[in-house]
Amino acid sequence: MSVKLVLFSALITLSIIGAIGLYSVIYADLQSLDAQQQRLLPDISVFDETAMPLEVFEGTQQLKQFSSDDEVREFLLKIRSLDSYVNYDDFRSTEWDSDSSLMFASSGMRAQLQSSSPSFARDWSTSAGSGTPFFDTRVDEEAYSGDNPAFSSTNVQVTGVDEPDYIKTDGKYIYVLQDRTLRIIDAYPAETAKIISKTTLDIKQQELHNMFLNGYRLVIFYTSSNSEKRIEELDNPTRRDIVTHAMILDVSDPISPKILKDYEVDGDFHDARMIGDYVYFISTMRAHHNNPVMPYITVHGSSGVVLDPDVFYFDNYESDYKFNTITAINIFDENFVNAKTFLMGSTNTIYTSQDGLYITYKKSISSAHHEAIKKDRFFNTLVPLLSKSVQDKINEIRNDSLIDSSKKHTLVTDILVNAYDSIGYVDKKTLFSNIGEQLAIYDSKVQQDLKNTAIHKIRISEGSIEHQAQGGVPGWLLNQFSMDKYKDSFRVVTTYDHYDGNGLTTRYNAVYVMDDEQLDTIGNLDGIAPNENVFASRFMGEKLYLVTFERIDPFFVIDLSSDTPKILGELKIPGFSTYLHPFDENHIVGIGRDADNFGIQQSGVKIALFDVSDVKKPSVVDDVVIGNSRAAGSEALDDHKAFFLDTNRGILSIPIYDKTDTPSENNSQNTWNGFYVYGLDPQSGFDLEGKIKHSGSKYVHSQTGYRTFYIGDALYTASPSAIKINALDDIQNEINSIRFDYPLE
Repeated sequence: MSVKLVLFSALITLSIIGAIGLYSVIYADLQSLDAQQQRLLPDISVFDETAMPLEVFEGTQQLKQFSSDDEVREFLLKIRSLDSYVNYDDFRSTEWDSDSSLMFASSGMRAQLQSSSPSFARDWSTSAGSGTPFFDTRVDEEAYSGDNPAFSSTNVQVTGVDEPDYIKTDGKYIYVLQDRTLRIIDAYPAETAKIISKTTLDIKQQELHNMFLNGYRLVIFYTSSNSEKRIEELDNPTRRDIVTHAMILDVSDPISPKILKDYEVDGDFHDARMIGDYVYFISTMRAHHNNPVMPYITVHGSSGVVLDPDVFYFDNYESDYKFNTITAINIFDENFVNAKTFLMGSTNTIYTSQDGLYITYKKSISSAHHEAIKKDRFFNTLVPLLSKSVQDKINEIRNDSLIDSSKKHTLVTDILVNAYDSIGYVDKKTLFSNIGEQLAIYDSKVQQDLKNTAIHKIRISEGSIEHQAQGGVPGWLLNQFSMDKYKDSFRVVTTYDHYDGNGLTTRYNAVYVMDDEQLDTIGNLDGIAPNENVFASRFMGEKLYLVTFERIDPFFVIDLSSDTPKILGELKIPGFSTYLHPFDENHIVGIGRDADNFGIQQSGVKIALFDVSDVKKPSVVDDVVIGNSRAAGSEALDDHKAFFLDTNRGILSIPIYDKTDTPSENNSQNTWNGFYVYGLDPQSGFDLEGKIKHSGSKYVHSQTGYRTFYIGDALYTASPSAIKINALDDIQNEINSIRFDYPLE
């Protein structure tokens, strides 16, 4: 055979093989396209003309005010009609529906409300000589009077914005709120410190929260439940499921504290802040759709309504509406009270600056909202990508009111199948590629919108409350330290999920810079630390220090000097921090957990000192691990108020619990509860000064936790069992101990 013939045969063979290969590719693609075609066919629900369009759920985003209770009910019933989910709680008093006029008390009628709660059927007079049945007080007649030494206060996020806690001090007395009891301790000098009054609060069946101290005034927060008010003229019960109390006390005589006023606000206590003489607190109450009861404010033990707050709302959809009432009181003028109620999602994390209260919550949607999205996705994203003639046929069927949903679904499906089959392979590939791209963009945006965090700024000033702006950011917040106001900007750290439209999800973190006046986003940095979560963040002026974690702890330094954040430096170390606290402008202390290099095995409590003087190369000056297993822990991991750092003296105190090797009488393993106290130098790091044991029993439990503060030259450590007082210059030297009701081992 000639060479030419051989070459020719080879070419023919390759051509045949190539053709077969090409056919195989085309066949496989056609099979794939058929699958795509099936996925692009309409869902029958998109032809349900009773479903609301997407615009209904988005609303105007404008702040509005209800003019009557009936308007509130109509709005909530309208919202409920958009949702296929019905909660039984909304209909548990269906007999009230027979006459809606009985359901709503006007402001005038509310003024005639009378208390019918037997647990408070007492004389609440606090005038001299009248007695205060609320109190069961035992006193020590020898009260200390002397000059106040230097002392520390509650660890707060924002200077000048106090946060409530169960223990407060003015350097002369310590006030401890614990298990229905207010103890006042003559705190200084440390050697003679003792409890001088113990007041039992008559709040059985209720929950005590925390308090503020300002001069000789205390504000104590507690909630009562299952109380009931009655409109006598209508003989109609108006439900008050949970009521938040703000009790103002005069403690100028610590032996005999007196109640000045006890405000009752509908809703569960959420949080509070104090700025100057004004206390702002938030209470939340579910908005029952069929029989909503507007929040109002009364004085405990008195008849009549003190304040009937205006109710504001946005006409955008929320699947779980709450009445969020912000109340302001003056701690030195017990007759001053102001409040406004906002109907919106349930308050989650809050942040408070000197002039603004920022309320955040995760947006929520219903099944009806999902149906509106499916309709919008098909008719406003997919259909416009088809030919004009196909669009006209689909819209003609859609708008024909004589055709039911099922028939419309069949007809439109046939039109789409015929349209797909009528175009060639290349055109089909182009069309499907275009459709896939646009739907991926749409789906990604929808997923982002559905997992937004709403942010509302409430302007506050000397007791005034005004809604200023609302905005939103993708994702969710970790805690209050995820937010910060600096000059004219508001900054937010979030974690969010990115959907690529093809079923793949990647978790990222982001920083958003917003205009503080309008809460419009003016800059952002996203895509931080793929597939990791934010574990701690701390804003310090024009810098943000951020800790994320999955397998190892990336510590980021982020520049916020402009509207476009950027990462300046990064450090990776084993473990992670859950709280960051500034030591000075160049050093930050972190507390968290230790972990192995793979991030799988977590162990003891880890404290670390970060040097950020070189923002591009942050480093660890020193770190310490306490305990060698997850059995070791600290309240400071989750509660910044339990973290104590005095930068002037270089003293760090953190509560620690850990298992010990010493068995108890029943041979069960005990838990060591107490405090580790360190000397802290920014150059050399941590130096253990001593351990202060409070209890050896793991069964010590209370609503209160572990706190540290100093008065003069003494360090005070508080637990549910006791307050221990040790010398600051010799931590192992215990000066005094004040025991509570729990045994101290």
